[in-house]
Amino acid sequence: MRFYIIFTFLFIVGFGVFVYSIDPQAYAFNLGSYSFNLPIAVWLMGVLGMFAFFSWVFLFKHNLSHKIRLYHEKRDFDKLLKQILSQDTQKTFLKTKFKSDLAKNLSQILARYDLKADLNTPNSGCEKVDNLFKHYHNIENNTLEPKDHDKHSLAYEHAYFSKRLKAFIHNDLKNAFEVLTNAQIPLELRRYAFIEIAQKGSKKEVLKALNAMQDNLDKECVKSFLKAFFEKSLNTDTLKISELCKRVGYDKNDYLKLAQKAQKFLVPDQWFQFFEILSQEDDKAQKAFLFVLLELEMNDLAKEHLAVLSFEEYMLLNAYMDLKQEHKKAYKLEAFL
Repeated sequence: MRFYIIFTFLFIVGFGVFVYSIDPQAYAFNLGSYSFNLPIAVWLMGVLGMFAFFSWVFLFKHNLSHKIRLYHEKRDFDKLLKQILSQDTQKTFLKTKFKSDLAKNLSQILARYDLKADLNTPNSGCEKVDNLFKHYHNIENNTLEPKDHDKHSLAYEHAYFSKRLKAFIHNDLKNAFEVLTNAQIPLELRRYAFIEIAQKGSKKEVLKALNAMQDNLDKECVKSFLKAFFEKSLNTDTLKISELCKRVGYDKNDYLKLAQKAQKFLVPDQWFQFFEILSQEDDKAQKAFLFVLLELEMNDLAKEHLAVLSFEEYMLLNAYMDLKQEHKKAYKLEAFL
């Protein structure tokens, strides 16, 4: 546009000089009481100037309209890109107005699809998209830097949210506590954080995590806590442990496995007392307590205990006691459990 204006100006001046050199005569133009007497070259330059002026006006309007159209196209593109990224990362998007009917229609079409990232594709050339894919690649390859954890917001149900959060938990137990106390995070991931703390945390950290999550634990959480309880000699009341086991639905086999594992960590008196209390609080722990009694060769007490329990339910253990008494042979207790 600038070069066009300069060229037009020079052309008109040059044309005027050329005409004046050929015919320097003047021409008078009367307008009412006014009379304009100018060289013919000037009159011609005026006509060309008017033509050039209106040409500039039309060109300026065209360029302005073109820039406005490009501006709206870019805005529509940015809105569509935001919608695509939101449908991927948030599984939803905020509806917005489009200038172009085509962009509006495309937005409505995209809204009917469940968009997922395909990492086995080349770069798109769009920085926002490629940066998001790089983030996904880092999550997938477990190379995500801690500082990049919150770089992109992902919905809780997003496939990469749980992977990223687990990596975040692995980096530092402080992160695990942050997850543990955030009620908005899915319970499954909070339980995962609890298990991580139970496995890697200090005594104080494990007990702190238990206090924060005791009403939301599942069986796997309790198993991890009990493993920590024995291995780290946690100071926890047996009645509280019994309550945890009952709350998550410990069955006979769970208690039995617990008794077998506890044997490695507790001295006989502690082992006996621990499972005596569990059996008093929950009938499902009776088999585990009988196992403890028989392993400690407290046969008379085991027999007394069996006498008050259902014969049909503990038929195999009654048979074990009878065989042991009659034949005085060493039978494998595990075969009768």
